[in-house]
Amino acid sequence: MTATIKNLRNKKNAGFTLIELLVVVLIMGVLLAVAIPLYLSSVRTAGTNTAKANVKSIATAAQAIRVKTGSYPTNIAAVVAGGDLPTDLANSQTGVTYTFVGTAGTEGVATATETADVLGTAANNQTVTYTLSTGSYGGTGL
Repeated sequence: MTATIKNLRNKKNAGFTLIELLVVVLIMGVLLAVAIPLYLSSVRTAGTNTAKANVKSIATAAQAIRVKTGSYPTNIAAVVAGGDLPTDLANSQTGVTYTFVGTAGTEGVATATETADVLGTAANNQTVTYTLSTGSYGGTGL
């Protein structure tokens, strides 16, 4: 009988108290409050870096076409048709539209424009551009 009473007492004290559970929930809340903004920032940075790399690839393919033909292609379809750019690259990033504009055969600008929130800050319609003559990036998604 004495052993049964001791077992009941031990089982009664074996759980966590409400204060202990509240402390755990509070700690988890603080960790999530720090982790979620960092994660979202990393996702946007990755989206911007992907767009920059794709724009650079488009510009490099356009440069190759200029070397072959003497002038830049006039649009992204001509860049893809030139064969130096993978056909799926122009549609590889969800939420981003890629374009290329060649002007007068002497200049070319590759642009990535977001159609969903994937670049830079939380605003939509940001762009990443790469100008071939200067070899520099520009735009609002950086």
